[in-house]
Amino acid sequence: MLLPLAASFPVASYAGQEIYLSNSPNGRYRVIVEQVIDRRVGDRVFFRYPLLLENTKDLRRHFEMMDGGSALIQETDNQTFKVDWDSVRFDWAKDSLKFFVHLQTIPGTWKTYFVNINTGKALDVTEDIEAGLYKKVEGWGVQQPKVELVKWVKPHLAFLKLTSICG
Repeated sequence: MLLPLAASFPVASYAGQEIYLSNSPNGRYRVIVEQVIDRRVGDRVFFRYPLLLENTKDLRRHFEMMDGGSALIQETDNQTFKVDWDSVRFDWAKDSLKFFVHLQTIPGTWKTYFVNINTGKALDVTEDIEAGLYKKVEGWGVQQPKVELVKWVKPHLAFLKLTSICG
């Protein structure tokens, strides 16, 4: 009698791959990219590749930051994936509670995200950074700047270096 009752509940199945991308300086947090089934069309499966922040001491505590794009992820023929390590950089604060993610979203286009672990949010700050650059060189043709962390001065203050070709 117990067997028919158990068979009537749907069984959730999960199959996928995950790759560790970065660890915090204190080792308490890590960033992973995970393969998740997005949808099926006929017999074709389409995947998403969310970047997640995990607490290594309690794996139930995590949040999704953003999705990885075609510049970061290359799907293989057997429905797994590889990471292009030149398409992502992480700059952690010493306290391991904040960091910047520099992510190539499509070939040639970079976005900069500020991640605050305490609030559980990732904020795209690319437009804010670029707006400051464009004000300084108004009237010139400016390419998308390359953003590099110079250093974290305090846990809540970082200096960034912007490099761009103007003409």
